[in-house]
Order: sequence, then structure tokens, then C-alpha cells
Amino acid sequence: AAGQRYTRQFPPQALQEKVIPHRPRLIRTLCYHVFRIGEAFLETWDGAEYSLGIADGDPPESRQDGDAIARYGEGVWKRYEAWWSGLEDRSLARTLKTYYGDTVAHLVFERCTWHSAQHCRQLVAVLSRMGIEPDGPLTPADLAGLPLPERVWE
Repeated sequence: AAGQRYTRQFPPQALQEKVIPHRPRLIRTLCYHVFRIGEAFLETWDGAEYSLGIADGDPPESRQDGDAIARYGEGVWKRYEAWWSGLEDRSLARTLKTYYGDTVAHLVFERCTWHSAQHCRQLVAVLSRMGIEPDGPLTPADLAGLPLPERVWE
């Protein structure tokens, strides 16, 4: 939900700007990536390998503006809700194939969670740099227990 809020706050022209000067990733690509990480986990749960670039890439033509990317994020969240409500074993003890080896699902899930949270922290930093007050910045309570890097750009 935080990623959706932040994505909607970027002015359309800002989505074409770089997130940070020394890296080629555009803001719209980072916004999309926040949600693609979660979708990639669900694909991995369904049998795909969590490959090195599975969550990377530019959004398709149908998802170029902030609202379209945020709606995509809403769809990913609905898929998570359906997956979770239908899950019999919530310990996530299943082993998944990842680029870093066969890994128990709960560790992949944790990694996807903190990875998206870290990028939400970065979106807040970019909004702030642009002079836009982030709508509902994540709090320490929101991030409690996640093994996040100390700094925003690590």
C-alpha cells in the first residue's frame, strides 16, 4: 500500500527521471520493481525459479504512468491475499528454486518483503528530494524485524 501511495505521488514527467544520478534506473522502473518483486515470489511459489533478473525490467507500455503502476501493485496485493487465504501451511516450509540455491520459502518471502520495503524507503527519499511530502512514510514499527540495510542507498 505504501508503494502504491508513493508511486501515485510522482508527477508524470518525473517518472522518466533517474532515481539517482549515477545509476540508469528510472523512477517508473523502480516503482514497478517494488511490486514485481512480490509477483516474482508468487511465480516462484508456483514453480518458477527466482532467477537473478526475474523481478527486473521496465514496466510494459500499459503501465507507464504512476496510477497504472499503482493499480498493478493493487493487483499483486490481491493475488497475495488470495494466495495467503488459501494456504494450508503458513510456515512456508516448502523449498523454492532461487539463483542463490534451493531455499526454504519463508526465507525467500522475507527477502522479497525487505527488498520491496527498502525500495519504498528509496521512493520516499526521491519524493523528499523533489520537495514532495511522502504520503504516509514508513515508520520504524512498519519495518520492525526486517533485515534492512542501515542506509537507504545500500
